[in-house]
Amino acid sequence: MPNQLSWRWCHKCQGLFYADRNLGPFKGVCPAGGSHDDNPSAAYSMPLDVPGYACARGLYPGLPRASVANFDWDIIQHDSFVIATAAESRDSANPPERFIGSAGDMRVTNIAPRDGGVNFQVWWDGDFPYLDVWVDFTVFGNSLLVP
Repeated sequence: MPNQLSWRWCHKCQGLFYADRNLGPFKGVCPAGGSHDDNPSAAYSMPLDVPGYACARGLYPGLPRASVANFDWDIIQHDSFVIATAAESRDSANPPERFIGSAGDMRVTNIAPRDGGVNFQVWWDGDFPYLDVWVDFTVFGNSLLVP
């Protein structure tokens, strides 16, 4: 199974981020502020072709900031591992058209898988009480755990 190397752990946001040294000093935008900080961090690799791995996305038009939303998907179980990412949506003939806009620091929090879906909360900074938002979901089944 192929792996993607160069993943690091950020001690500020407690998340993993891709840190290919060929990209230069930029380490991505950290939800905790500024750029990610991988000091100290081990090097991690992510599998690229994993059985039990699935992705989907949902559009949430006019989503209120800090609202609790849900995504129903029958492959999600209460013991699934779910990663959710969000970006602003642009009205386009080529959906999904995601972009980084003026709202800034958009993040998905309180991700709570349940049998048949996931509940989550979306936050963003800026004076925008409502936004059109795309949320992408990556689901890993419990069978991927290595004891």
